[in-house]
Amino acid sequence: MNLTFTFIGIFAVLSIWILRFVSVFRHKLSCMAGMMAAMVLGMTTGLGSSMLLTFSWPSGALLQTMIGGMLIGGFTGLLAGIPISLMAVLDGLLSGIMSGMMGTMLAVMIPYADMGIALKIIAVLCGGILFVLFLMLQGEIKEEHLQQHSRIFSKPHTMFLVIIMFFAALLPSQAMNIHRQELHKTQMGQSPADPGNHQNARKDRPVPVLIKN
Repeated sequence: MNLTFTFIGIFAVLSIWILRFVSVFRHKLSCMAGMMAAMVLGMTTGLGSSMLLTFSWPSGALLQTMIGGMLIGGFTGLLAGIPISLMAVLDGLLSGIMSGMMGTMLAVMIPYADMGIALKIIAVLCGGILFVLFLMLQGEIKEEHLQQHSRIFSKPHTMFLVIIMFFAALLPSQAMNIHRQELHKTQMGQSPADPGNHQNARKDRPVPVLIKN
């Protein structure tokens, strides 16, 4: 559960952050930069959401998880492209739809036991990509215009610290999963239902000897 909330938090906070930046500086961003922002947001949110839905839902609900990832990614890309142009809207929408399909297909090919590690890798990868996107968008704006707004838009250090906090939150969940696996193996090894334990108990049990007079 901790992994799920952290995974959602990374994508939600960073996506809203960049969406707000694009909305505030929409008149100062070039069409190419706006298209890139829409495409990256659509791709990352579609990929992450579809993988998380496939991981959380039952194994037979592949159609629902794929459609859910496509809708989330397409809608996010659509929102990012609206302040820029119709071309950016199409770019973000199609990128989100495509990544929603790819995320579900990728999640199906990964064993369920490794899904937690896969989600963390995707979270780190997409978090880094979104940070690079934020740096690119800041480079499109003149410094004097950036200084007129809050530090969350003018300085990249704030987003970097937020990303590091989310990444640090992923570590306890990994340690917890390892502890649970070791505890489960220990319990299985000491379980009375283990036939090996019964055999060892039979070997250690004293054998009665009948003495005839």
